[in-house]
Amino acid sequence: MVNFEKTNLPTDSEIRQDLAKEKAKRVKALAKNPDSKAGSYRLENVIVQVQNDFKDKCYICERKDLIDINIEHFTAHKGNPDLEFSWENLFWSCSHCNNIKSDNEVFNNILDCTNLAHKVAEWIGYFIEIPEQKGKIEIKTQDCSQEYLERVNNTVALLQEVYEGTTPLKKIGASNLRKLIAIEIGKLRLDLIKYYQMNEADELKHILFTSICKHLSISSPFTAFKRWLILQKEKLKQDFEPYFD
Repeated sequence: MVNFEKTNLPTDSEIRQDLAKEKAKRVKALAKNPDSKAGSYRLENVIVQVQNDFKDKCYICERKDLIDINIEHFTAHKGNPDLEFSWENLFWSCSHCNNIKSDNEVFNNILDCTNLAHKVAEWIGYFIEIPEQKGKIEIKTQDCSQEYLERVNNTVALLQEVYEGTTPLKKIGASNLRKLIAIEIGKLRLDLIKYYQMNEADELKHILFTSICKHLSISSPFTAFKRWLILQKEKLKQDFEPYFD
């Protein structure tokens, strides 16, 4: 998980107005039928903007280019139209993560990656054992203020369940997810090995530097894992942490 800057839409923006119209449909229908599902927050302009804001990544597991896409409510709406149609409450997620988060009410109190005061990349550590493609993953709470400790611990617990799975089917999904992470980490490690083997005059060194920085960008899949690989080695940290976007 990394921080994303969600677009701060003005009150009169098309997206907010469209969501307000859909919310009004729901409220009006509920007055006649308490089970009504009238109105939808899954509007095309909403979907496109949420996708762009979250760099086309699940905000929880950081998998990119999803085919099992959910527009997830960060705070469970439980039929509350104010929460269901709130722009700030709509996040980009995969079904694997959304299902696990929805299974436990504790996960309604996690760090908000769109709140820059919640330093998700600093307060949570990501560790993966390779060379095995199934790579064992450990998510650990790091130093944070007491004010946020409960949220951090809940987020760590959620992430651990995401990467391990909680049911037989979800365990298979988690195993496949770990393989994708291991592959991405392997690519970064290979670039780093080649980079440090080259002398400064080698033109390829600049190309590798650009590739490494791309791996470490927010738009890259599994950025948090890649950045923690860098942060664990002083030389890597010195050379590349300044380029974290």
